[in-house]
Amino acid sequence: MIGSSYKRRDKLREKQSTKVVEALAAGDIQSGTGVTNDLNTTLQRKDQDIVNAMHQIRSSKDRLKEMRNEGWGTLLNDVTLFFEKNDIEIINMEDPYYNGVSRRRGSQINCLHHYRIDC
Repeated sequence: MIGSSYKRRDKLREKQSTKVVEALAAGDIQSGTGVTNDLNTTLQRKDQDIVNAMHQIRSSKDRLKEMRNEGWGTLLNDVTLFFEKNDIEIINMEDPYYNGVSRRRGSQINCLHHYRIDC
């Protein structure tokens, strides 16, 4: 319904933007700067050599793996709390994941696998 009206869509976007700004200010959500931001900043330095750049990439890759393996539960809990607080429907992570392809063909992976491993 929202997609059919530009006015409604713009109002929804404006309202959502306001909610995000308020949540950032309150500390309910984080801005997303972290592992990849550190890597990005390091790789953009003018005096960067290839050996140091490769070390930074390896270090960031290891930290991302650690986050995926050990930090998944915390992240999922934070997202669930945010969804509940904002009355957003929570998907069942055990349901099959569909990537826009026909639903008739059974999906080989579930939502948990897609979001934890593939993404």
